[in-house]
Amino acid sequence: QGGQNLASRPARLFQKGAGRFPPLTAAIFPCARAHACVPHARTAGGQLAAGWRTMCGPTAVEGGEDGAKNAAGDPLLALLNRASSDGAKFWRGLCPWLHVEDEGFRQAVRRSVWPYAEGDEALTDQADAWGERLVNEGYFIAQPEELSLPWAVDVAAVARGVEALIAVGLPPSCILAYDEPWAMASQLDQLVRVVSGGNEPIMDWAAFHVRASPSSPPSSSSSAPAGWPPHRDRGSDDSVHAGFRSDGSPRYTTFWLTLTDATPESSCLMVVPKGKDPGYSEGDRGTSPLTTIFSTPEAFQHIRPLPTRAGGMVAFSHRLLHWGSAADPRAPAPRIAVAFAAADPGFAEPYFSRSHLPFPSLGLRVALVAGQALAYCSNEALVTTRERTEAFWNLFHAQAVQFGPSFRSIVAKHRAFLEQTLPQAGSEEEGHSCKRVEEEAQEERVEEVAADGDVEDLFAGIL
Repeated sequence: QGGQNLASRPARLFQKGAGRFPPLTAAIFPCARAHACVPHARTAGGQLAAGWRTMCGPTAVEGGEDGAKNAAGDPLLALLNRASSDGAKFWRGLCPWLHVEDEGFRQAVRRSVWPYAEGDEALTDQADAWGERLVNEGYFIAQPEELSLPWAVDVAAVARGVEALIAVGLPPSCILAYDEPWAMASQLDQLVRVVSGGNEPIMDWAAFHVRASPSSPPSSSSSAPAGWPPHRDRGSDDSVHAGFRSDGSPRYTTFWLTLTDATPESSCLMVVPKGKDPGYSEGDRGTSPLTTIFSTPEAFQHIRPLPTRAGGMVAFSHRLLHWGSAADPRAPAPRIAVAFAAADPGFAEPYFSRSHLPFPSLGLRVALVAGQALAYCSNEALVTTRERTEAFWNLFHAQAVQFGPSFRSIVAKHRAFLEQTLPQAGSEEEGHSCKRVEEEAQEERVEEVAADGDVEDLFAGIL
């Protein structure tokens, strides 16, 4: 689920200043962030098909007449067909306790925005303290009791929604089809702008479901799902020079919201504070930040775990080195979270116009999920065949005109790349994941670039 650790990459990729080893897509398309792909929890084939027969009927799973001809043997394609044809009815059927385009719920949320920018002295002081820590440390934690008002959503119900999606074979990112994640972001609107120095949401979302299998021995690191490996959200040295305002506030900030308790056992965020990371403010200058930061054994003592209770939040800048710890199979519950990015308009463009906020249409939300599945495919085994590529593309293309030209270009280029490199469903190579395809193609690209003496160009912008 979390991808490979940087330390396991081929050693030759850390030569000639190429200390950062991005997925191929990010190397070719620098606008794509290295880690921005939602981990996908896979379910056993029989259990998955059974779940889909329950939700979609036997015809959809077996590839019958209701538009599922190409979905034979692939329940995920049946999902995409049904989501496209049934719209809100489909999503409400999956999680009837959540809201989909519910105007009454939306009105209640609009009255529940936390008033951090409306003159309340206590709230202003709290926001200033968090903003100061974001500048000085690179991050801050807000436990649920430290936030000003209750969430307008049932946090546990949202977590249950992610688990329901996982159970039928959907990626956690599909939680964005529901009003609840957008409601949480809406409530944070004033706080986001105040603590970050004016950043605004850019509609770059991620969702996470991390859990180790109880059948895996605790000592088996290869079988323990984890969050994403060590990375910066923006890794280029340009993001140092252009990524901060004169007061030190970051022009790109991630807000990570926990739906269940995130503990060292269930997988919490781990970070290296700004003051212990030379590359945070100076740039990595073509070397791996892991090599620079952990140059002595004592340096490992500066790693900080950030356990966060359900309903809490961690906010951090684009330069903070962070990762998700590996989950212990004995953890009582999965770690479930959602995250969204906010940026200065001059630093990063929004994926679609903010005029669609706080509640984009269902079609636009589903298109966002589909577009990110293509653009950020390298961290999960989700887009594994040409048929899936085309299905996600069709969902995105239906709303493509609503997205900015930069994001449209990224998605289109990734679609073309995947169409050329992925096998057809049912072929002997079908199990060849997108990640492995990218790694193989990247090795060839590295050799080509190294031969041209332009290795730094390949790794620009990515950890």
